[in-house]
Amino acid sequence: MMSKTISRRDKRPHPLRTRLNQEDTEKVRELAIIRDMTTAELLREAILQYLNSHLQERVNEIEGIYAQQLVLCIGALTECIKDSADRFCNILERGIDRICGLLARNFYTVQALYLFIGKSDEETATRLRECTILAKRQLREKLEPEAKELAAAVKHTVMQV
Repeated sequence: MMSKTISRRDKRPHPLRTRLNQEDTEKVRELAIIRDMTTAELLREAILQYLNSHLQERVNEIEGIYAQQLVLCIGALTECIKDSADRFCNILERGIDRICGLLARNFYTVQALYLFIGKSDEETATRLRECTILAKRQLREKLEPEAKELAAAVKHTVMQV
């Protein structure tokens, strides 16, 4: 794509011409005298001030539109976050309720076992203790390798970071 080069002639000011009625022309001359300017300087300043004002109005209009869109986006995002937080809290609450129910069931079972041991003969109590030791060992043997695998995976992930 060819770029347009700006010649020296294009950098010079370009004359603009307009016609005003006699009354407006006199007002421009009087104001120029009051401000100690030429009529050309006064008109140049007035035109530039008008252009800047018009440009600022357009910028304000566009900023207003963007501000409205931003407010709508923030509102939608807030609702989305609120909905997600509500769903997460509901899931968490159900999980907590389930865990509490399981714990309560286990507490009942443990309490029943203690009552059973207290009312049973020595042989049954001994057998129950042996079963408890065996259950602990089986769980330890199953859980320890899984815990070691998890620890190794976490260590590997942390080392990569």
